[in-house]
Amino acid sequence: MKRNVLLLNADWAPLNFVSSMRALNLLFKGRAEVITIGEAPSAWDDIYTTPATAYRVPATVRLLERVTRKHSTPRFRKRVLFNRDNWQCQYCGINLDYKTITIDHVHPRSKGGDWLDAEIPTTIFGTFPVAETLMSLK
Repeated sequence: MKRNVLLLNADWAPLNFVSSMRALNLLFKGRAEVITIGEAPSAWDDIYTTPATAYRVPATVRLLERVTRKHSTPRFRKRVLFNRDNWQCQYCGINLDYKTITIDHVHPRSKGGDWLDAEIPTTIFGTFPVAETLMSLK
């Protein structure tokens, strides 16, 4: 009985998958409803039984009140940046490996630069003066 249940927000936007026990708790507390498909409720074949009643595990439930979710910006990861640039130096096009690759702030952080992806190309180790020269030519 390890079925996951799709949890929808009140505006029908998908929120998460929750355990079947969590879904049943939301139903019993009156915070959610089972989604019906046509005439039949959306439910798994699994059944939770109590001494008094048997309950079918729902497959999809919808919250009755809308939940606002706080969206945060993803954390900066060097490996994602390297994959974006195809593991190549952005100044000379040489293929790099993890030992020789580094990042270069086009606008140094000490001079107000940021961790934006557009401002951080991947470079071969030791090419920082090259980047400064290229920036001075602009």
